[in-house]
Amino acid sequence: MDGVPDRTPAIPADPGTPTVRSVERPHHAVGSSRGPGPADGDPRTGRAAPYAHAMEVPVRAELVPTEVADMVRARIVIDAPPARVFGIIADPRRHPEFDGSGTVRRTVSGPDRLALGARFGVLMRMRVPYRVTNTVTEFEEGRRIAWRHLARNVWRYELAELADGRTEVTETADFRPAIHLPIIRALGAVRGGQVAIAKSLVRLKRLAESST
Repeated sequence: MDGVPDRTPAIPADPGTPTVRSVERPHHAVGSSRGPGPADGDPRTGRAAPYAHAMEVPVRAELVPTEVADMVRARIVIDAPPARVFGIIADPRRHPEFDGSGTVRRTVSGPDRLALGARFGVLMRMRVPYRVTNTVTEFEEGRRIAWRHLARNVWRYELAELADGRTEVTETADFRPAIHLPIIRALGAVRGGQVAIAKSLVRLKRLAESST
């Protein structure tokens, strides 16, 4: 994937980052110095210790270095097939549900499902309310979709099915074509954009895994 190492720093959890509940028995990381304890159950029988409640496990998206200025990327693995994940992304009226920037309010125009060349209007708010019209510039069913608005920033989602049926989703925010790139840089929007897309992926994961 563009020569990017497989293991890169993950975005730290923050109060606004959704979490998922896990009832799986915890396991030791490789190289962990922690010895067995009460939570590990009975080592003689292999029986797991009972849990009074589920554990809260924070979910994080991986921040992926691009080695390209003004383009940021994040990815996550979702326990759902690509068709389900892509269906959520391709529905413009669901975009506010997984927006991680906190700026997308609602989709007010456009088709029920996006396709190449489709246009959709979105009400936004960043200090003041405004509206943008996005145009789908890339589309490959179940695999890739991208759009941009008048300022020419590009948001791209790429999906890859893993061997176990799960989906790896990579989101890219490409500010290189932006008309007002110096202003975007000055506002810190590039770094902020990477945090936002990472949060979007966590929300997308929650939606896809809770859908049937």
